[in-house]
Amino acid sequence: MLNRKHLPWAGFLVCGFAITVFAQSPSPERTRVDQQQAQALIQSGANSVVVGDSTQARGAYNRLLEIGRDNGRLDLVWQAQHGLGRAALAAHDPLTAIAHLEQSVAAYEQWRGSAAESKTPRDADPYASLTTALMMQSSSPGDQLVERAFDAAARARTDQPEQVRSRADLAAALRPGDMVMTFLVGESHAYAWAFDRDTLIGYPLQPSAEIATAVERIDAYVAQNDRAGVARIADDLMPALLGPVLDRIPALTRVIFVMDGPLRRLSIGELPIGNGHSSLSQRLSVSTVDDGSLFEEIGRAPSTPQPPSAWPMLMRVAGAIIIGILLVAGVAVLTRRSSIA
Repeated sequence: MLNRKHLPWAGFLVCGFAITVFAQSPSPERTRVDQQQAQALIQSGANSVVVGDSTQARGAYNRLLEIGRDNGRLDLVWQAQHGLGRAALAAHDPLTAIAHLEQSVAAYEQWRGSAAESKTPRDADPYASLTTALMMQSSSPGDQLVERAFDAAARARTDQPEQVRSRADLAAALRPGDMVMTFLVGESHAYAWAFDRDTLIGYPLQPSAEIATAVERIDAYVAQNDRAGVARIADDLMPALLGPVLDRIPALTRVIFVMDGPLRRLSIGELPIGNGHSSLSQRLSVSTVDDGSLFEEIGRAPSTPQPPSAWPMLMRVAGAIIIGILLVAGVAVLTRRSSIA
């Protein structure tokens, strides 16, 4: 028989044993993540966004967000918030998309700062999607949303966001007559930004698929040495890319381009522009850099524009002269034969 005076101590021992066992058992709120389930939710949400089913997409991504938060998995949290942002974009609700995508970017940056994984192209998606949402919500070419979109696009283009300089620093380093143009070609939407010392403007481009097709056609014509074919594509593409900057070209000294996506393959300075079909590099200094070296490029002196070659003109003049001589000779021969007859 257990002595009554020992009962309190026995009770303490039983409670301590129970607490130890409970502490060692898995918590229902922090269960181990089933990676296959997480990937299934990501895939389900992505498929729903593609077919425009925003309700189904939100359901999948909200469940993923719950799992990520319950388990402290920032990699799942940023993907879930990104998916919710894309679902809002598909539903034509950029304001809601901005709220989710800003949380996605914050979670992604926190995760990236603590993770050993290097940035992959897939990881740039939150920035690109945020850029699209900001530009869709913008009400003028130079408002604060355009400024924020410019910053997000710079981070979408680079795998080293710590090297990206603020636009204020970049603009302060520009000389009079300098212009910087940057592009972002997203999954379906594409945008351009142009700024000098005083102003920034942002504007949408044609859909990303159309830009990719135009660049492919230019590559094909260049490979065939078909200048007329290149000019036909450039007649449509160059005004679209340059936008409002096109009318300012005569007053500019230099344009620095930061390209993205398929536009990286484009030698934009060599493309013909305008009725005379002279290239941009024949009119002013043209350079193409990435975001990490943009500030250093601005600090360099502009190069001298390439003057148009006189050889094609000489060839055309010589050809015209030869044709004229042949015509005169032909007329003289016909006249002589008719006089003999």
